Parts: sequence; structure tokens; C-alpha cells
Amino acid sequence: MRVPLGVLLPPYLRQGIKTALAVGLTIFIDSQFLHSPEYVWAVLAAIVGMYCNVAEVVQIGFNRLSGIILGGSCALAFLFFFQPNGIWGHIALTCGVALCSALARLNSRYFMAAIALACVFLAGQGQADAVSSALLRLTDIGLGVLCAFVISVSVWPVRMTDALRQDLGRQFHEAVRLLDELVNALLRGGRGLPADLLDPLLEQAAANHEFLRRVRARELLGYRRGSQVLDEQVRIMDRCTEHLHVVLDALNDSHEEKHDPDMSAALRRVADSLMPALRHLGG
Repeated sequence: MRVPLGVLLPPYLRQGIKTALAVGLTIFIDSQFLHSPEYVWAVLAAIVGMYCNVAEVVQIGFNRLSGIILGGSCALAFLFFFQPNGIWGHIALTCGVALCSALARLNSRYFMAAIALACVFLAGQGQADAVSSALLRLTDIGLGVLCAFVISVSVWPVRMTDALRQDLGRQFHEAVRLLDELVNALLRGGRGLPADLLDPLLEQAAANHEFLRRVRARELLGYRRGSQVLDEQVRIMDRCTEHLHVVLDALNDSHEEKHDPDMSAALRRVADSLMPALRHLGG
């Protein structure tokens, strides 16, 4: 059976290869079609634009592209109305970068806007045609971010759905272990299990909803395959943790008592029939 190369490579190596491909694609397009004399800005933008999973690339890539357009547009306006080497141009640049940096706490696009504003404006200094030079620099930066986006979603894409599926698998196997522990304690008539025994699993189950919301809001439609199944798994995990908590509370609140053999055997059979189903849900 053939094993995909991406499975054999560790995540950090896959990310490094993807970054190298994004840089190579950027250099090829820039040198062959744009003929930019300095494509270092495009390369830097491609490196900065690489992220681990598809959802991050979509969300942050959109923010950065919109930030580049915003910052570049402001820089072109400053170059049109002010002399690049004049005092008023420098004042406009300083105020624009300061404003974008202050707004960066609201959205990351303003941070990229500040960078694009400074790079594009400074690219026009000392050039015969300041506006054309600034437009070329703006195109270089946008190209780098776009190449990073294309490589991220097409080469070994890391999907948030896969990460959530793995988390749910671990949670269902942990639920099986806890169910077995609770049933054994119940049949022994034991008490005094820690009240926080289920807290880690409860926290993970609560976090599943936020994770699933991010999948729906940020991940591309083509990468949300199986999200309906994940939605059902999240609901089942919620009910599973609720029932486990009821058993734990009943066990700690009950008085020590012996169960008759028939009742003990029935409880054991019910638990043994549930555990394979939970393991199957966990994959």
C-alpha cells in the first residue's frame, strides 16, 4: 500500500517545504511576468503569509490582503499629494503609521496596513516616477501573500476538521476509560471518587463547540467535508459527559451497598455494550 509523502514527513518539515514552494512560486511569477527589479518584498510577504492550517490562512490572508490594499492606497494618496522627500510627506507617513498601529489591536489588517503604508511610501523616494514605483512595491507584497495562500490550501492542507476529529477521538476513548472506572466503582459499592474526576473531559467537550464554530466560520467550504458528522459527534460527547457526571454524583451521594449478582451482571453488560460504540465513534 502506498503511503502519501505528507504522512511520512513531520509537520515542521511539511511547513518548511510549503514555505519554500511559496517563495519559489513568488520568485517565478515576479521575475517572469512582473519583471520587478527587487522582489525581496514579495519573498518576505510569502514567508510571513504562511500559516499552519487552512482556516488561519483564509482568515489572516484576507486580513493581510485587505490591509495591503488599505495601506497601499493611503501611501499612493500621500505620494500624489505630497513630495516623497518633503516634510509634509514624512508627517503624513508618521501619522498614518501611528493610526494604523493604534487600530491594530482591533484587527490584524491594520498592522499589515501600517507595514504596507511604510514600504510603499518609502519605495517612491528617490524615484523619477514615485507613484509607479510604489504601485510595483504594492503588487510585490500582494503577490507574496497570494502565493502563500495558494500553496497553503493546495499542498498538504492542514484542516481544522482533522484536528477536531482527532480531539474527539481522544475524548471518546477517555470516556470509555472513565465509564469503566465508574461502573467498577459502582459495582464494588465504593464511594469517594474525586469530584473533579470528569473536569478535564468536561472542559474539552465544552471547547468542542468553539472549535466547530471556527471550522464553519473560517474554513473553506471544500475543506469542511464531514462537518455534519463532527457536529453529531460533538452533541453525543455532550450527552456522554452529562451521563457520566450523573453516575459520578450518584456514586458519591449513595450509601455503600451491595448489588445482587443479577443486577451487577446487568450493569456490567450495559457498560460493555456501550464501550465498543464509544470506541467506534472515536475512530
